[in-house]
Amino acid sequence: MVALQVRLVFTSELLPAEGIQDHVGLASDRNWRKGALRGAYRGATRGPVFEHHGWVLLEESVDGRVPIDALVTRLVDRIGTRKEAVASLPDSVRRELSIVANLAAEPPPWVFLSQKSVRAIADFGCEIDIDYYL
Repeated sequence: MVALQVRLVFTSELLPAEGIQDHVGLASDRNWRKGALRGAYRGATRGPVFEHHGWVLLEESVDGRVPIDALVTRLVDRIGTRKEAVASLPDSVRRELSIVANLAAEPPPWVFLSQKSVRAIADFGCEIDIDYYL
């Protein structure tokens, strides 16, 4: 069980993951094409499909000991000098910082984002989505 995941997720109906990668200049950790089967990487053979193309950078803490803010900092550091490229993605690309916390972890993770992290997320033009699971 992964206690914490922080993902920088870019989705677009028009621009495929390869186009996002070319624009940003950074390979994704995960990506998918519009119409691809959701869960196919887990062996699913039927079910819902992705409605948009997707490109994801991922940082995670398996045991929950790495704070969320540190995971966000890792993502920001991976973007590095490409910040302007991220900020200049076409308006058709939705930008989201997704935080997923598993509350069954011991101790349960808590969400704290420093002013520096919030500023970086805002500079990327990202929305923030936080999901807690038991």
